[in-house]
Amino acid sequence: MVKASNTFAPNDAITRAEFTTLAVRFFDVYGDGNKATMEPYKDFDDVSDGYWAAAYIKAAAKSGWINGYEDGSFRADRNIYQSRGGHHRQSPVGPRSG
Repeated sequence: MVKASNTFAPNDAITRAEFTTLAVRFFDVYGDGNKATMEPYKDFDDVSDGYWAAAYIKAAAKSGWINGYEDGSFRADRNIYQSRGGHHRQSPVGPRSG
């Protein structure tokens, strides 16, 4: 990950917001999203329009890539750990099950 200081920091933790932003930029999923997933989508209670990654989080949710938690939150500032890497390939930043 390249942090604000333009320092490559591959061993630093990455947040759910940072991972989502990377994925959306990489796959360029801006737009209207998948109509089948747009109907159930609603904003996450803890991601305001002014949050730095809000547009990326919304684009990923509209495309069906991510889920929030049962309480309506996304918890964007929580770190993602390497141990969950296999889970992220299937569902990039959905809630942990089990």
